Amino acid sequence: MTTSEKSSTSSPADIIKGWKTDRLIKFLRSDKNFKDLGLNDGFFTKLEDEKIT
Repeated sequence: MTTSEKSSTSSPADIIKGWKTDRLIKFLRSDKNFKDLGLNDGFFTKLEDEKIT
């Protein structure tokens, strides 16, 4: 399976699972679809402290 085939059949959750914490935080902070969730700095600090993998 090529990279393009994998990305077209992978769900967003599957793609995000491979991200490191800092990339996930950048994505959540910048993506307009997550703005309504009300994720504040405390949430992101907790993610950084825990190094979620």
